[in-house]
Parts: sequence; structure tokens; C-alpha cells
Amino acid sequence: QRGKVKKVIYFEKGTPVFALSNLAQDRFGQFLVRVGKIAANQLQDAAVVAAAGKRRTGEVLVERGLLKDTERLYYVGQQVQSIIYSLFGWEAGTYLMSFKDRATQESIKLDVHPANLIMRGVKKLYKPQRLSRLIRPEDRLIPSLQPSYALNEVELEKWEAEFLPKVDGSRTSAELAALAQRPEHVVNAFLCGLLSVNILEKRT
Repeated sequence: QRGKVKKVIYFEKGTPVFALSNLAQDRFGQFLVRVGKIAANQLQDAAVVAAAGKRRTGEVLVERGLLKDTERLYYVGQQVQSIIYSLFGWEAGTYLMSFKDRATQESIKLDVHPANLIMRGVKKLYKPQRLSRLIRPEDRLIPSLQPSYALNEVELEKWEAEFLPKVDGSRTSAELAALAQRPEHVVNAFLCGLLSVNILEKRT
């Protein structure tokens, strides 16, 4: 929670399976408009019909042929990912862990492994200033003895796979950034992502 904004992620066996948000822009219909699946006026009409019949907007969109029933789960999955990714942009807030109800009877199985979801969230939404606070030029990183995920579960770009063996604690993060021949914030985002999934750790 951040101010009046509240987002909820539901996990099953450590994997995110659903997410909710109280922001209007995160609602399913608004998400479909944002990705260009339906027009704003089509959503508005469907929402009026749904509210009058106390039904879900998605059901009305399927009924009207604006959304195939087979597409609905796919787009719900994309909406869930969008809500989760948005949280990586937060630098302040509070959180609460709860072991209560399930989000839905049928969980949405996301097509992204949790490790890759974290890596993408860090790369996309961590700003350069934030990255430079988390990884200082003098930091030395080493492979973790207790990684949260196996390295083969993480999708790496070609340069990342070639670069990773050089992260062995013998060089500072500033030296690594120079060696990678990539912008510093790009290198730091990659390193910070691997720190987040405990594949790397800081050498004390």
C-alpha cells in the first residue's frame, strides 16, 4: 500500500497467480483499452450493461463478441502481470503478508517464471538513481551459495550470459560496468536483478 493505492498479489506455492488493484486504470476493462483490444466507448457501454445486471464487464464483452472467451484468460494474465510490474516502480510504501483466502477458485497461471518476472520488473522500472543507490561503485559481487532460483531458470541476453562469469568478486561494480561496454544503469539493472533473486550477493 502506498497512500490510498492498494495492490494485492496472491501466491500459490511461491508463484504469483493473481493480482488486484484499487486503481481504476488497473481494472480489466481499462487494461483492454490501454493495450488496444477494445475502444473506450465500447468499454463504457459494456460497463453500463454489466453494472445494471450486476455482472462482470468481461462477460458482457465476450457476449458482444468484443473479446473471445479463449482470449479472456490470456488478457487477465497480462493484466495481472501489469499490476505486479507496476509495483517495481514503488520506492516507498508498506506491505502485509497474509495467509488467508485464495483470490479465485481458478488461479491464473502466468506464462512468466517468477525469477524472470523479478528480473524484468527491475530492468524496466528501477530508475538509474535508484540503481546507483543499491549498487555502489565500490561494491564487489559474488555468486550466492543460497540462490532463490537456479541460474538456468533465468532468461539471459547474450551479452549477460557472456558477462556473468566476470562477476566473481575480483572487480568492483564500477570496473564491471566499464568492462561490459554498456550504459552503467543497464549493467546495474542486470546486477540488481540477480541480487534480487539471490543469484548474486555482495561480498562483505
